[in-house]
Amino acid sequence: MAAALRRGLAAVDRGEALDPLGFDWASFRHGDMLRIKVALEGKGSAASRNLSLVALRGVAKAAWQIRLLPLDELERIRSVRNFKHSGETGKGRFVPRGDRARLFRLDAVHPVVATRDRALMSILLGGGLRRAEAVSLQRADIDLRDAVVTVAGKGGRVRRVPLSHAVASALEAWLALRPPEYRCVFPLTSRSGRWLADRSISGAAVA
Repeated sequence: MAAALRRGLAAVDRGEALDPLGFDWASFRHGDMLRIKVALEGKGSAASRNLSLVALRGVAKAAWQIRLLPLDELERIRSVRNFKHSGETGKGRFVPRGDRARLFRLDAVHPVVATRDRALMSILLGGGLRRAEAVSLQRADIDLRDAVVTVAGKGGRVRRVPLSHAVASALEAWLALRPPEYRCVFPLTSRSGRWLADRSISGAAVA
């Protein structure tokens, strides 16, 4: 967020410090916000440009909360809209069929680990879950009878994801091996298939 603020403040050419901690936020105005948006146009992705605008709005709100900024000025600052994501694709990369096939070649690993990885890759690819969403799943989130999983996503949003027969079968095979008293769907497991703790593996481990 500090980098996002610096990127935005670089457009405010008033001879002041560009460090967010040294900037005079009491003097920040709607005109500055507009100048920043114009200066950011075409620089980097829409997501990175919008991050600067979000950061600036957040600091402006904090400045208002401690009575450094008038409410009407805050409202004008907040009225500056984000950049549109026109023509951009989402983050990540498409996984071609050949790469997907290689992910499921698990003959060289322990059968328990292979069953876990098969279930994990199935729900990532077949359910469209993020890594963090998949590893944070709890047993109560999975309904094998109706073939649906409840996912807690970003911002506290909850969605129900239907599972194909193949994904549900992979999950069912894994849950049959996992200790029944565990709550985590993907708990810590050694490479030799030994159960370590009822604590989820990390998204970095999945990567």
